[in-house]
Amino acid sequence: MLDARQDQATGLRRLFARDRLQMLRVRSPGATAVSLELAYALVVLGHRPLIVDLEKGEAAIALGLKARYDLAHVMSGDKSMADVLLMGREGIGVLPAARGLYRAAEQGRWKDALSNLLRDTPQPFNVWLISGGEDFVGEPESPLLVIAPTRSSITGAYATIKSLARNHGQRDFRVVVDRAASESVALSAYESIAETSRRFLSARLDYCGYLPRDDRAAPGKAFAPRQNVTDLPTPRARAFSRLAQAVFAATPTNPQQHALNMGC
Repeated sequence: MLDARQDQATGLRRLFARDRLQMLRVRSPGATAVSLELAYALVVLGHRPLIVDLEKGEAAIALGLKARYDLAHVMSGDKSMADVLLMGREGIGVLPAARGLYRAAEQGRWKDALSNLLRDTPQPFNVWLISGGEDFVGEPESPLLVIAPTRSSITGAYATIKSLARNHGQRDFRVVVDRAASESVALSAYESIAETSRRFLSARLDYCGYLPRDDRAAPGKAFAPRQNVTDLPTPRARAFSRLAQAVFAATPTNPQQHALNMGC
């Protein structure tokens, strides 16, 4: 009987977690591709993701949509949210916001402002993936830095951490290593940037695992139609599924933990 009650409680927690708004800032040179794959993984897990696109329509183009307007048009009263918000495959929302989100952040309480603007949309979203862009006031907590196991990528990521730490007081970051040949390679890249960030910036970096390279499938193809997570056909698709579960579980990880059991 105790096991049944525990199973019921776990199910209720998962149900409520899907309805609680969660946010993640995805920072990388290829933020759009990573945000799209992560959005597809979230759909499979029962979430309703919205990509807040700060990359001038890249997410819309990748989904075969055309971004005609920006969040700034809604804020100025020129357009309605229905004119700006785009809906892609599998119910993934895309909000072009390359200008509007910065304006909202400068005015303060941008999260509340955006929530109010999205209140009457046909589909309620419980996850915001803020994709790409430069620094802005009100940076979400613990942004996800996507790095490649290369010197130039690690150097660029460190510059981002340095800017956010010094300009906005950001000290907590999540890191996932993209297109690593193995987890040992990914861990080596993570540890090099984590130690330098800790020593010189007092920043904490949590390891969220790695994403193996797979150039065979277009973004989202491995996730559609909605399949069971265990049936996803490629290691990269399964890695994104684990990443989606890990970043929204928000549990600290041991960097030496294997990617199959990763959490952050």
